[in-house]
Amino acid sequence: MSTYRNKKEQNIIADIIAIVLLFAWTFFINRKIRVSGLYMDDLFLWSCFKDESLMEYVLPMGCSRFRPVYWLASWIELYVIGNRIWLIVPINLIILAVTAAVCYFFISDISESRIIAFFSSFAIITSRFSYYDVSQLLGLLESMSMFFAIIICIELFKYMHDGKSIRFYIALLFYLLVCFTHERYIVLIPMFFYVLIVLKDKSILKYVIAAVSFVFVIAVRLHFIGTLLPAGTGGTEVAETFTIHGFIESAITEFKYLVGFNAGPDYLCGIPWENVDYKIKTLVFAGIALMLIMVICFIIAIIKNKNDGKSVKPAFRDSVFFIGFIIGLVASSSVTIRVEMRWIYSSFVILVFFIGYMYGYIRTGSKKQPVALMAIVIVIMLLFSIEDLYYRQSWGTIYLFPNQERYNSLSDNTWGKYREGIFEKDIYIIGNTYEMSDFTADTFFKTFDKDDKSGDMRVIHVESADQIPAEAWGRDIILQEDPANNAFIEVGIPII
Repeated sequence: MSTYRNKKEQNIIADIIAIVLLFAWTFFINRKIRVSGLYMDDLFLWSCFKDESLMEYVLPMGCSRFRPVYWLASWIELYVIGNRIWLIVPINLIILAVTAAVCYFFISDISESRIIAFFSSFAIITSRFSYYDVSQLLGLLESMSMFFAIIICIELFKYMHDGKSIRFYIALLFYLLVCFTHERYIVLIPMFFYVLIVLKDKSILKYVIAAVSFVFVIAVRLHFIGTLLPAGTGGTEVAETFTIHGFIESAITEFKYLVGFNAGPDYLCGIPWENVDYKIKTLVFAGIALMLIMVICFIIAIIKNKNDGKSVKPAFRDSVFFIGFIIGLVASSSVTIRVEMRWIYSSFVILVFFIGYMYGYIRTGSKKQPVALMAIVIVIMLLFSIEDLYYRQSWGTIYLFPNQERYNSLSDNTWGKYREGIFEKDIYIIGNTYEMSDFTADTFFKTFDKDDKSGDMRVIHVESADQIPAEAWGRDIILQEDPANNAFIEVGIPII
């Protein structure tokens, strides 16, 4: 009894250490990411929060998207952070670390190895696919929907293994949550019927509730947005842009991303595959080879178990489950005009789950610890991490980061220096190569204004310093664009 207690305590300590390290790594690896000013979609979201009532914000009529669960969560977040815009990134990182912790415990269960679980969760945190989740206010949308999808996967998998109906209903609850967070996850409904069929579950109620849940989601969306089809990306409509050829091409691109290729143009992935260092390309192909070895070992283990008279149905059932999950997620994000890496994050996590599962299955059939196989899995996860550390260096090329740098700089050189003093002054900007919209000029500084002092302040663009009134020098804030560094430079220092 004492030995068992000591072992249990050791496991708890190991788990605590692992989670602490994962949290620390999450913050360390993203230490250079910051948001001090809002722009584009983030700024528009803030303006809706400011101008609309809670009900109008959470349950809008006629909007092209219907995401009440996310909108409620974002309303709470915006209410809590107030004008402390810098809190956006720490909140995003905490959510990512919690997600990694959930993954750690699940992978520990299916692989029966805390070491495998740690390195797998480490790879999930390091993934280049996290760029949007950690760096934008709307990153909450992606991280929430991924978290809900992960819970669905975990609960359905456990339901297949322990038959506890409560798990099926929990998964259904999270299905409703994810559908009203991000509409593309509606495609996960077949997985519910799959687990019922493979378990030969005779509960008609479960089939009915799953079907009703799906119909409910469709009906609610139809009521609020007037269409069944989701809106596309970049202001497009799926109904207008979808083609079979484009769908197949996008799906192939996503699968390439999953195994290590950077398969898109630089503005979407940072650095396209043709420009990737040959050493990293070698690591990518090495990782693919190791994954193939893993699959071969998995198949050999299945054949061995079959020859030994053991049932291999669970292995086939579980493999189809993980593969089906990945295919569903890939399909859901292949219907629009382009592939953005953030949409692949959920698929990548499920792939990591599947690798951990294969290791656990092989280990279960072994009389002793398969050290060589463990080494293969660890190396696969390390290769994922090394590749992504390399790819992360080119994040600055992805379309959202240059603008974020510019508006961080605008915030730093105004609100960051003078606080409420900026609301008593005009802000002159020499140059307009950034093409700041009227909406951004009118709204940007209001995000810092708790007491509605910014009503009379103006953002004025001029072509040269000669166009700035003499009395503005020393009174107002005068900035100049610095396109080479995606920044603003202060050239006129006001008397505060």
